[in-house]
Amino acid sequence: MKKTNNKGLSYVELILVIGILVIATGIVSLSIGIISRNNVTAAVNKIDVAFKRAQSSSMAKGDKAGALVFFCENGSLYYKIGVDSSEKNKVATGPVKVKFGSLELGNGENITYMYNQATGSVSSSGTYDFGSGSYSSSGGVASYVNVENNSHTQHIHLIPQTGKTIIND
Repeated sequence: MKKTNNKGLSYVELILVIGILVIATGIVSLSIGIISRNNVTAAVNKIDVAFKRAQSSSMAKGDKAGALVFFCENGSLYYKIGVDSSEKNKVATGPVKVKFGSLELGNGENITYMYNQATGSVSSSGTYDFGSGSYSSSGGVASYVNVENNSHTQHIHLIPQTGKTIIND
């Protein structure tokens, strides 16, 4: 039987293994951060485009055609432009949380922004009852939209008087 001399790892080998693990961990955590940031940025861009499309639609076709409805269905946030529209667009792909002012929508809830056809301004925000076709104003406009996940937050500021949006990190 042959005898081997097995004393374990040398300090150099141990330092190399630890160094490789640290570098790999850094790359993985950086990648996760970039993916999370991209999910938030994509959601913010979709919401911003929705505001702009609704304003344009309202000015071209009338107030109800430009109503922007954000609604929660099966845990996902969607929007549609025009209260009679059947087209729904998903806002977020990934784990993001969206708040309209202080309101975070739950399943079956919605927030509706109504645009003025003549000026393009946002006249009010509230809820729309699709069953009865009635709109209930909250008495003001939820002018801030916050989109966040665990590591990143972005804000959209809606200027009600003009209907314009400003995106802030």
